Amino acid sequence: MQAFEQTVAHLEEPMNHAHTVPLLELSKFAKQYVTVVLTGEGSDELFGGYPRFHIPLLTESLSALPGPVRRRGLAMARSMRSRKITKLLENAEDTVQSVIENSRHTPREDFDLLCPGPHAFTERFEVYDAAVRRTPTTLERMLYFDQRTYLPALLKRLDKASMAAAIECRVPYLDYRIVEWSMLLPPSLKVLICRDNKLIVKKVASRWIPHEIISRKKVGFGVPISRWLRNPRGLGRYLELLLDSTFRNRGYCDPKIVETFIRQHSQGLTDHSEILWGLINLELWWRLFVDSNAWQQKMYAPEMATVCPTA
Repeated sequence: MQAFEQTVAHLEEPMNHAHTVPLLELSKFAKQYVTVVLTGEGSDELFGGYPRFHIPLLTESLSALPGPVRRRGLAMARSMRSRKITKLLENAEDTVQSVIENSRHTPREDFDLLCPGPHAFTERFEVYDAAVRRTPTTLERMLYFDQRTYLPALLKRLDKASMAAAIECRVPYLDYRIVEWSMLLPPSLKVLICRDNKLIVKKVASRWIPHEIISRKKVGFGVPISRWLRNPRGLGRYLELLLDSTFRNRGYCDPKIVETFIRQHSQGLTDHSEILWGLINLELWWRLFVDSNAWQQKMYAPEMATVCPTA
């Protein structure tokens, strides 16, 4: 589990994307052979590569459905734990809110249980307002929004994880000329609703890459967090951080709800991996950087002491 704690230490902040840990390990492996690598960061945010982009586009159509139909569909989607359909129906009346929450992974009902009360996303709405002033289409507003919210976080973690292994990651898609050119392209060359994403990139790639590779389903750098959290000798050890008095006394969420989430997830009753992963990272960061002065001593050394309870 040392790699997990070292990754949080190198990032100097709670980790959002679980695949940042293998990204650091991959960087260490690549360093054995090269000192510079090329990455694809930015292509999805420029050319509409995320399947989740279809959700706000569909929201515009679903707003015409009667309220009882939407509410019934939302209840069914939540019972089936269908994240994408739930996100679609939660904001079926509000395209703006759908864009603001487009990259949210944690179910809204879980978040509301954990931290009751209204939640303002003032800075995100300001970014979206800027997007509205720049472009008339929902897709282009989404791309602008992600370029200024989601993408910076990806670039920051890429830079820190790679530089921790003394390797340089370059981002050719973010050359300013490509960025400017992408903004001149019509939405129809980027996304066809409910059909395909990243159209112009795939068209160019088809000159050299086989069709079966280009047309296959998009697959991210997946990490089986849900299963790993159910292993008490593996990542599940870190759930103990959320059950002790130190965490309970923080006061930023309801510890009884956290205990319920842990029990339900551990028993396989439902999947709370996203919210448990976020809480573990927040608590681990707090102990490494706020409660302890270890980061001032040998935080980055391989022999650093673990803050995780012994299994």
